[in-house]
Amino acid sequence: MLFDWFQAGQRDLDLRRAAEQLAHDTRKTDTPALVSLPDLYASDALNTSDGIAIVTRNGNVAVSFGKKLPESAAKSVLMSASAHLMTLNDGKQHYRIATQPLRSTSGIAATALAWRNEDSDEALDRNLILAFTLGMPVVLLTAILGGWLAAGRGLAPLRAMAATASVIAAERLDARVEEPASNDELTTLARALNRMLERLQAAFERERRLTGDVSHELRAPLAVIRAAADHALGHPNDAATLYSSMKTVALEADELETVISEVLAAARSETTASSSGSTDAAAAIFDVVEELYPLSRSRAIKISVDTGEETLMRVDERAFVRAIRAVVHNAVMHATSHVAVRTEAADGLVRIDVIDDGPGFSADGLIHAKERFWREDSARSRGSGSGLGLAIADELLRRYGGSLSLSNEPEGAKVTLELRLHSSQ
Repeated sequence: MLFDWFQAGQRDLDLRRAAEQLAHDTRKTDTPALVSLPDLYASDALNTSDGIAIVTRNGNVAVSFGKKLPESAAKSVLMSASAHLMTLNDGKQHYRIATQPLRSTSGIAATALAWRNEDSDEALDRNLILAFTLGMPVVLLTAILGGWLAAGRGLAPLRAMAATASVIAAERLDARVEEPASNDELTTLARALNRMLERLQAAFERERRLTGDVSHELRAPLAVIRAAADHALGHPNDAATLYSSMKTVALEADELETVISEVLAAARSETTASSSGSTDAAAAIFDVVEELYPLSRSRAIKISVDTGEETLMRVDERAFVRAIRAVVHNAVMHATSHVAVRTEAADGLVRIDVIDDGPGFSADGLIHAKERFWREDSARSRGSGSGLGLAIADELLRRYGGSLSLSNEPEGAKVTLELRLHSSQ
């Protein structure tokens, strides 16, 4: 409808211009009823209408070019002092006519006309309306079907994601949503969901491992405490039995405290995010040695520290203190009389050696000592530790690009920690 309205307005404008052009060319002659043929053929009046003509005041066609205007239509044109745009019907066809008066000294001498057959335009309009009427349902149906198919295809990845998410549970955190190959917003969403699922799976695995570790390590001391308590209750009047039972309970309580502290430290080492910063290895080592002094004194263990000049490392201070404390504590617990701590900087690394004069690592110990809760068969007696110290230190160092290695020296065991210097890239 907008197209038809625009086209009708354009046709009327062309007719007006054709009539004005014809009137302009006619006024150049001495006689208003005549027209200059060279000027007429040079104009666009005939190109924008079916025909043009000059009609005298009595309705006779004086000059006509293009298609012939019926006499009846010419006589119906009213002489007027202003331009007109009208539609006439001669009983056979409809004409759209634009008029332009031609004046002389005695008044209106004639009228310039430009006309167009409207039946062909109406036939075109009817055909357009028919085509629109017949085509609109097809277009609408095609649009609905195409939209349904496009929406179904576009939402298929979302339905697949929803189906995968619905089966994910604590027991099936290994499932992942499919990442579309379209590399668009849906692909980005799928990748984000998979990264989230990986983090959740890692968190659940840590929690499951922590729960299993705690239950495994606490079972033995709790059983011993329960047995000692039952034994004491069975001999309420025997002072020696009560003393022995209470001593056992106290020792196992110390063991429980050690295990719980180390398990919590291991959990913190897994969840601690790596942060930028620097730590002075020498200062941290001296602080740890001072902290462990009561333990080393009670065991008659001497700790010596030999540090180099360059000991500033690229590591979080709290993480390094936990790691070096675990290693030195382990050395003190297995040493006979002496623990040596030495630092050296070379090739962009700070190397820290912790050496004790104890029995050293066994062949299995060199392989498994950094594993959680692993202990030598000879160290299975109560109070020997939980087997988490070196595992905690190794986990913390690896988070900062460092390493922990085990070896044996002639005088005992050696644990080596390596971390990057703060000045290295």
